[in-house]
Amino acid sequence: MVIGSFDPVTAGHIELIRRAAAIFERTYAVVMRNEKKSCFFTEEERLCMLEAACRGIPGVCADMHTGLAVDYAKKMGISFIVRGIRNPDDLVYEMELAGIYRGLDPDIETVFLPAYGETADISSTRVRELLAAGEDPGALVPHEILELMIRYTESKRTRG
Repeated sequence: MVIGSFDPVTAGHIELIRRAAAIFERTYAVVMRNEKKSCFFTEEERLCMLEAACRGIPGVCADMHTGLAVDYAKKMGISFIVRGIRNPDDLVYEMELAGIYRGLDPDIETVFLPAYGETADISSTRVRELLAAGEDPGALVPHEILELMIRYTESKRTRG
């Protein structure tokens, strides 16, 4: 299971999902709701983008969950949560989170996969900054979702 806010899904997220799918027979990519985060895209928009980006990856199912990741994992019979590590700050944060998951359910393991090359510098925050500035985030997002993301962004501009 690969979890995240996916606000929006990036090329780095998809690289992580592809690598998880190569390890596990079935991989769930799950849009999680984080009450502390104020997301730019709605949960439904994020799930739609994630589904589009994952469509060509065998064994991957996109889903959405409100609540704890370990609760979703238990419900679905998932034993592994896959997390990406881009830098030392990510490692510290993810180690703390893995400890929390372990405390909630010792049967669920966290698997860390380091980001390599170009994907190590990609963040959803950077993509949102480019969109806000009217710039093309092209290389940072999967081509499958670029049109959706731009349409959702333009819709927010015309409403706001």
